[in-house]
Amino acid sequence: MKKTATYIVLFLVMGASAQSTYFTSKIDSLARLLSAAADTEKVTIYNKISEYHQKLSQKKEAMEFANKALALAGKIKFNKGHAIAYNNVGLICFGEGDYARAEAYYNKALEISKSINNYVGIAGSLNNLGNLEENNGNYNKALDHFLKALDYEEKSNDRRGIAIVMNNIAIVYSDLGDTKNELAYNYKALEIRKTIDDPVYLAASYNNLGVTYLSIGNYDSAVFYYQKALYLRQKAGDKKGLAASYHNIAICQKNKGNYSEAEENYSQAISIQEKIGDMDGLSLTYVNFGRLYFEKRDFRKSIELFKKALAVSRELNYLDNLKDAHEALYETYEITGDHKNALYHHVKYTALKDSLINTEQAQEFTRIEMQHGFDKQKEIERIDQAKKDAITQQEKRMQQLIIAAVSVVLLVMLVFSFFIYRSYKEKQRANIIITQQKQEVENQKHIVEEKQKEILDSIRYAKRIQSSLLASEKYIERSLKKLKG
Repeated sequence: MKKTATYIVLFLVMGASAQSTYFTSKIDSLARLLSAAADTEKVTIYNKISEYHQKLSQKKEAMEFANKALALAGKIKFNKGHAIAYNNVGLICFGEGDYARAEAYYNKALEISKSINNYVGIAGSLNNLGNLEENNGNYNKALDHFLKALDYEEKSNDRRGIAIVMNNIAIVYSDLGDTKNELAYNYKALEIRKTIDDPVYLAASYNNLGVTYLSIGNYDSAVFYYQKALYLRQKAGDKKGLAASYHNIAICQKNKGNYSEAEENYSQAISIQEKIGDMDGLSLTYVNFGRLYFEKRDFRKSIELFKKALAVSRELNYLDNLKDAHEALYETYEITGDHKNALYHHVKYTALKDSLINTEQAQEFTRIEMQHGFDKQKEIERIDQAKKDAITQQEKRMQQLIIAAVSVVLLVMLVFSFFIYRSYKEKQRANIIITQQKQEVENQKHIVEEKQKEILDSIRYAKRIQSSLLASEKYIERSLKKLKG
């Protein structure tokens, strides 16, 4: 099962392989532009031609153009092109198994990209370093590189790059056996790729989800996603990816006991792989198809397919596939009673297993060690987060206390203001009443004064009348006296 997952993940890491004619035509088109191109454009063209030769597995030509880009970019101080060229040389070295040189070139590219603050370039170099560490079983370091790359991809808002890094993070979690996080990152990558018009990469996300569900034995879900990937790969003309989808669906159908569907899908995969020369995929499909016939007790067909797998694996020195082919032939000859051939293949199988077991054990020890380191780092992060949460909670409580205190003060001030206002209004009303009462008193006083004046005026008038009468009486008396006299 692990081998199957590794085979399928290969498509995710490398991306879909288009037909060689497509890349060849691209190389020819770019080469025609070189004569009229400016120096910076030449660097870009050299880099792109190098990348196309890598996709065609033409390592010599790929290195030739990467070195041309390196030399010219360094001469004209074209930093961005220089960093891309270093990354391309690193990728070629990685493909040749020269991991020390690959790491050195990736770091040179990273240094240049950092000097010009090129987030996309920084992310690309970190992603390459992550792939290198993952390949070497250093999962903790790989995850660290990928998470840093993801941060830079998000800063540059490069959705395609974000999805690639997320898928690579999912691979690390797959290596660590953390299915929950593996699925989470695969789904995140899928959602991003749904927003990008690129069926090849969207198919890769569907395929990778199928891998995860296959690894946990959820065959229905695995088939669901494999079929989505198959449809998109048919649409995009991705032959190698299409063969992988048929192969993966066949594995699920076989495990579900649907042998006729599995046989049909294996046949489709082999037909495509033979046409495009996909030897690695072909040797694995031969072995798995042979196992299907072994389960059906059709030993003649199973032996035929196992021998084909043996021949391809031996020619290309695919030791892991070669070991599986010898093991399958040993089991088949043993059950059919051909003990001579069974012994021969058992000896070959044992020798290969012993030669590979040390490597596998070393990788497993490294995985366990990295898992321990990863768990330890996660625990440190958990403790740090708990401290941060405690500080945040304390700050939150302080804020709540401050808010409560301010609220109380405001409430007291509000109540105090209310009483002051009420007192002011009452005083204002009292002043109005006093003013009114004073005015009333003044009015009453005025009325009294007016009455008094009227009385005095009446008295004075009466006195005048009386004086007048007295005067008249005296006049009459005098007049009468004069008459008498």
